[in-house]
Amino acid sequence: MPKNHNRLSLMLHRATEEITRPRDLPKKTGLSKTTCWRLERAGDFPKRIQLSAGAVGYRTAEIETWLVSRQSAGV
Repeated sequence: MPKNHNRLSLMLHRATEEITRPRDLPKKTGLSKTTCWRLERAGDFPKRIQLSAGAVGYRTAEIETWLVSRQSAGV
């Protein structure tokens, strides 16, 4: 099994129910909020979820899976 699989399993276990808010995306991904938004619009980033009438977030596990997939792809 690739070593990324073990890392991914650990991250998913830890982040199963966590939510990442848009303001935290730059710290977590290294990308600006605008870049994340553009990637999301293009279908290349996890979709946001509506938390309330005025708040959105992202499932942390989906963000971390996306990050591992980008690393594996050499992006």
